[in-house]
Amino acid sequence: MRNGIIHVCGKILFPLASLLLFTAFSVSGDPGRWERELSGDNWRLWLDREAQWINDDIFMPPVDIASLPVNPPSCGWDKLNSSADKVIPVPATVEEHFWNSNGNPWGEAGDYRGVSWFSTTFTVDSALKGKRITLAFDSVVLRAEVFINRKLVGYDVIGNTPFEVDVTNAVRFDGENTLDVRVTDPVGNFDWSNNDMYRWGKNWVPAYH
Repeated sequence: MRNGIIHVCGKILFPLASLLLFTAFSVSGDPGRWERELSGDNWRLWLDREAQWINDDIFMPPVDIASLPVNPPSCGWDKLNSSADKVIPVPATVEEHFWNSNGNPWGEAGDYRGVSWFSTTFTVDSALKGKRITLAFDSVVLRAEVFINRKLVGYDVIGNTPFEVDVTNAVRFDGENTLDVRVTDPVGNFDWSNNDMYRWGKNWVPAYH
């Protein structure tokens, strides 16, 4: 994923790119801006191979978060941390860590198709109470469902474009916050062709790189 930022008015910006995870955490106060970088080490990556996604409904922006279906990890929230396949730095892609996870290490078949979870923790300074806090993502491929402290706070299905998530009502100031990003990669392409279309639920999705 490409570099991303979280900022606050106080707001927080958080970047996440496709299966490349870049995270930045920034908060802008009065005056100026306070910024904390979340990119780097200590992200947990888990391939949720039991997740159901092939027949999902897809929601285009603008979305009402409260009306969306909530998709928790198939192992359950309590086991998500202990189930992590690897601890990785971000930015990252699933394929750089699990290239042959679909049973073929060559060509397009090496692309992981399905759900993965990228998780980390962060704290928010109590001085930011009363500020608007947002996470700013650079991009995610393809669908991102963003959870703060197990609460769904963001959803993006455009892919490869920046987006922001308001997390004001989800963060806490008296301890660690958990950030879990559920990424669904329904298709993928490792050659030069851009013309193929793939079915995802009721929708056709282009074979993006």
